Amino acid sequence: MMKNNKAVTALQVIVLIAIIFVAVVGIAFALGSSPTAAANSDITVYIDSVKQEVDVTQPQPYDWGPMTTGYTYTRNFTVVNTGTQTCKITLLTTEPPGTSSTWQYNNTQLQPNTYASAALTYIFTPETGGTYTWKISASNNTVPETSPTPTPVVTPKPNGCQFTINGDNGVTSITVTRNSAAPFVILAEDLPKTYLFTSGDDLKFTCTLGTGYEFNGWEYDDGSLPVTSITLNMPNVTGNFTVTATAQFMQTD
Repeated sequence: MMKNNKAVTALQVIVLIAIIFVAVVGIAFALGSSPTAAANSDITVYIDSVKQEVDVTQPQPYDWGPMTTGYTYTRNFTVVNTGTQTCKITLLTTEPPGTSSTWQYNNTQLQPNTYASAALTYIFTPETGGTYTWKISASNNTVPETSPTPTPVVTPKPNGCQFTINGDNGVTSITVTRNSAAPFVILAEDLPKTYLFTSGDDLKFTCTLGTGYEFNGWEYDDGSLPVTSITLNMPNVTGNFTVTATAQFMQTD
């Protein structure tokens, strides 16, 4: 009987050792898988000093608004590591064809309790704007990364708008400026003139008069005359319009 009891005890020891081994392997596997999740949860993003209260590991929309061909647009993009481990940060963004984006600290190591802050820069080659997406992948490089490119959420390009510019007798020319582009001049003999522009553009018109004429104001197509200065500034224009530079001859003795 004692011999059988010893055999049973030995078997129990073997089983116990096997259970301990499985438990240790399970713990080791869990420890090997957790750093990436922990790294992601310790990452906070600020855009232009505004904290993004979102899951940074998922595609997040950001509206850049109307854009103009060839212009560069920036937003300050800051990533903060509030955790206790160093992690590699990767910024993934969507981009329309012909558009490029850069961020100085993409694919770099971020130490614990530090941050990386630099301009997220978009160069828009086509005339397009709208909403694009970004997301952050953070890893301590102990676990393979899977970081698919986020799906774009692109708003349609704004419809082309148009303005018509005209001038009364006495108006010799009108200078037109669109955004920060070089101004161009429309001579009186070419008025009225219609041009296309992009919704959200800033427009400016300056009138030149002939001798003996006095400027009255800029008359809109609804008959209103709200601006009497010789220069008409129109920021962030979002629709079609017609405007006429009005003038009168000042009779002299």
